[in-house]
Amino acid sequence: LCHSSMKDTMPPIRSFVGPNRSPVRSHRRVASEPAIPVETYADLQFVVATLNYQNPHLNIFYRGQLQDHRREDGASTLMPAAYRSSSRRDASVYFNKTLPERSDRLKEYLRQLEHDRTMGGRSASKDLEVFPESVWAILQHYECPTPLLDITSSLHVAASFATVDYHAGAADALTGGYIYLVGLPIITGHITYMPYDGIVMVKLEAACPPEAKRPHCQQGYLVGSLPHTPKTSQYRARDVAQRLIGKLHIVNAKEFWNDQLRPVAREMMMPTGDPLEKRVRKICAEWPSAFDS
Repeated sequence: LCHSSMKDTMPPIRSFVGPNRSPVRSHRRVASEPAIPVETYADLQFVVATLNYQNPHLNIFYRGQLQDHRREDGASTLMPAAYRSSSRRDASVYFNKTLPERSDRLKEYLRQLEHDRTMGGRSASKDLEVFPESVWAILQHYECPTPLLDITSSLHVAASFATVDYHAGAADALTGGYIYLVGLPIITGHITYMPYDGIVMVKLEAACPPEAKRPHCQQGYLVGSLPHTPKTSQYRARDVAQRLIGKLHIVNAKEFWNDQLRPVAREMMMPTGDPLEKRVRKICAEWPSAFDS
């Protein structure tokens, strides 16, 4: 691969919203500016529909968060979990020892599931050996740090994650979270490598076995940079915010949802009794890391 990071290869993006905003902006400007406030789901849909219309060259994915994490310069950041440490030693240990061990343990479990499964069909063993991202996608989705970042093709799911405290019943969670729109090239398979852009994408449902419950409710994808590196000096180049085309803030979660449209229930997005979640948590407990939150 000829590129060392996720590249800012997007042409200037058309970023609607409001008479006082320039229609043509870079992702850097989007990341540095305040988020666009949205009061209702209908407002959110209109903004997203406009951005999709104005940027037909991009495939737009979404990420919902409770907080807008920012760098020292004030710009929003969407950094994969495995790049959040500033310690070179922690990074080296994690990438060269801990993450490979966790991946190997998970592969053993997935092979056993495949062997025990009575139904016929696809064997994922080749994917597990050839594409490390297929294993990382599962680890990352269950909160184990990897070089990949969770995103979704569903605006409804992203908005539900951005208000997850509110619809879980938290009394002080009226203020909603943030929804990020990430512009990516068109994907071509369940694992797509885009070396010109320095991007890899994994379709989560295709990576996870049917025993997994969470991934099949979230329309999830994972995105990361190519190639992967533990060098902390190059972490900013792994920031998915380099593909940011929109940043929205839900003003009031109670007013955002209504009787006609409710958030996806937390129990559906993160169901209990998921055997794969239990296995990943056990693996992480057996191989602890400074990267774990």
